[in-house]
Amino acid sequence: RRALLGLAGSLAVAASLMLDRSTMPEQRIADHAHAFDFWLGDWKLTWGDSGVASNRIVREMDDRVIAEHFLDASTNYRGSSWSVYDSLSDRWQQTWVDNQGNYFALSGAWMQDRMVLETRPAGTDGRRYYRMVFRDIERDGFWWEWSVTEDKGATWTQKWLIRYTRI
Repeated sequence: RRALLGLAGSLAVAASLMLDRSTMPEQRIADHAHAFDFWLGDWKLTWGDSGVASNRIVREMDDRVIAEHFLDASTNYRGSSWSVYDSLSDRWQQTWVDNQGNYFALSGAWMQDRMVLETRPAGTDGRRYYRMVFRDIERDGFWWEWSVTEDKGATWTQKWLIRYTRI
């Protein structure tokens, strides 16, 4: 009985969300839904003195979802993300998982000339969270930064700086 009540509740929430999406004009949804198109394609990633990986970014699920498939062949580190534009919040939502058991849920949007996504605060004090920034975006390349804050965003410490070059 609990399972049926839970399922009914989930379906009701999903139905209400689908109905609420009609409040944003279709053209605005279409424009925002293509904000990550610069990322589509096959990429060579480099960092530090010798870090090299590949990343394939494609549209899936009727072109509404962007799927990322990351591989660092030298260490066998693999990860995938799923990104979707949520018209209710007018933000991009991304979920990352990898073969080391990591999971991140990020949310964000364009800020000036950068795409910025952040996690929700983590830990018991809610002070630490992560941010990724896609910047200096050109047709055949851009920079990707991964940073952490321990003081609710007052200062950021860069953990990764990766150069994307289109293959």
